[in-house]
Formats: sequence, structure tokens, C-alpha cells
Amino acid sequence: MLFATNRSEIREIKLRLSKFAKEIRALGALEFALMVPVLLLLWTGTVELAALHLASRKVTIAAQSAADLISQEVSVTDATLEDIEQAINAIMAPYPTDTLGINLVSVTADNDGNVGIGWRYNGGFAGGGALGAIPPRAIPLVERNDSVIVAIVTYRHRGIFDLFFTNTEITEEAFVRPRRVAQIPQL
Repeated sequence: MLFATNRSEIREIKLRLSKFAKEIRALGALEFALMVPVLLLLWTGTVELAALHLASRKVTIAAQSAADLISQEVSVTDATLEDIEQAINAIMAPYPTDTLGINLVSVTADNDGNVGIGWRYNGGFAGGGALGAIPPRAIPLVERNDSVIVAIVTYRHRGIFDLFFTNTEITEEAFVRPRRVAQIPQL
């Protein structure tokens, strides 16, 4: 009955349409069914964004803490730097550290102002930054017979649900001058 041909059929169609429009028994269930996917998507995105933000904060704290811990030393050894790597791993908890890269560098300048690397420690997946190069942002911070400790922490964050922000790389750099000596040697 695609087209009504007489008045009784037209009245019947109007009656059915008015009954359908007045029916409210399943309206709540229909609204719920339409809103659940939207609400789940919003909730999932919020959880993913919050986890990414927390991971980013932890990377920042890890880089700043590593640079600060080194700056308090008079000299460093491999064991000291390995302990600092363990401290960084503890800061990153509860996030997995298998995608964490650490690059700790002492950028020094001699009497003539020539800038170089006093020592370097790399840990984690890829060492957290360009290996072998002097961090460019550290060069203007170094003066004659001076040094700057640079901590570069890189973390590859995997999303909780793998829907948003999957495999996002977070890199943080921290620059600190040594507190007790001009240059911290590695023994």
C-alpha cells in the first residue's frame, strides 16, 4: 500500500501515524541506544588523553630529576649513571620502560670556549636523542671553563585502547649547571 487510493486508506494511514507519534514506551531505550556509542567514544578519548598527559608529565619529571641528581655530584661513575637510570625507570612507573630512551650528557667548554662533550651515558631503547652530537640547545648555555648537564628522555607512549594517540613519542630535555664544581668528570 504505497499510495492511498481512497479516503478510508488515507484515514487509516493518518491513524497509524498519529499512534506511532504518540507512542513513548520505548523512547528512553531508543535514546539510550543512540547515545551509548557517542558516550563511549567520548569516555575512551578522555581516558586516552589523560593517560598521554600523565605520561608526558612523567617524562618531564624524569628528565628534570636526572639532570638535577647529576648536577649535585662532584664526579660520576658508570654505577652512578646506572642508578640514575633506575631512578628514571621508577619515576615512569606504572608505565612500561621498554620504550624509554635516556641520553645523559655533560657539555663542556675549555679555556678557549671550544664546546665539546665531557661524557655521555645512553640507556633504554635508543639512547633518547641524537647519539654523538652535542645537543644544540646546550651550546649557548656553556661559557668558558664551564659545563651544562643535559638529560634527554624520550618515551614512546602506546595508547590504552589503541584508538587514539597510538605510538606517540614524547621527548623532554632538561639543562642544569653543576652545583658544586664547574665541570663534573666521569671516573
